[in-house]
Parts: sequence; structure tokens; C-alpha cells
Amino acid sequence: MSNFVTLLVEDDALQREVLADVLKDEGFEVIECTTAESAELIIASTGTELQALITDHNLAGKMSGA
Repeated sequence: MSNFVTLLVEDDALQREVLADVLKDEGFEVIECTTAESAELIIASTGTELQALITDHNLAGKMSGA
């Protein structure tokens, strides 16, 4: 498995699945979540393990991807 860890934040299940599959096929390790709030918790708990963040701009929930 790759050492390059990517956090993927997308509330649309189909888009998240397709993008995660593409990233995994390219050798990336992918952590998936559906809201900015859950992404914030993941970032706080993983620290420097994450190397990239891919996010939807119009997320559901209290925070957007902006």
C-alpha cells in the first residue's frame, strides 16, 4: 500500500466511490468521509499522516468544502 494518504470528502456516494476507486488504482491510500465535520475529526486524529485533501465544494452539513 502507498505511503501517500489522501482524505476524500464527498457527500455524493457514487462520486465518492468512483473517485476513491481511481485514486486506489493509482496506488493512493484513501480515507473517505461524507461531511466537513467528519473530515475535521479525521484531520485532528491523524496529524501529519495525510498528504492530500480532496473535497466537494458544496458539502452537506454545517460546513461547506470552501
